[in-house]
Amino acid sequence: MNNGQEKKLYRSEQNKVFAGVCGGLAAYFGWDATVLRILWVVVTIFSVGAGIIAYLIFWLVMPRQVDAAAWSQGQGGYANPNGLR
Repeated sequence: MNNGQEKKLYRSEQNKVFAGVCGGLAAYFGWDATVLRILWVVVTIFSVGAGIIAYLIFWLVMPRQVDAAAWSQGQGGYANPNGLR
């Protein structure tokens, strides 16, 4: 189980290449992000670009991952693993 915590889908700020969609989906489903990215590219190639449209839709619909500690301290709120602004 998930110890009473609700599982939420976010775009990843730590594991992203472009917008964090594949990293967020991989974290939500417990998959490896690299495998998901490779599958996404293969599906995009064989579906004549439908994967690009799906990625753009996910990018618009999925919220960015928020770092609760930074948000509560008024430091911007978006996760930044390197501490850079």
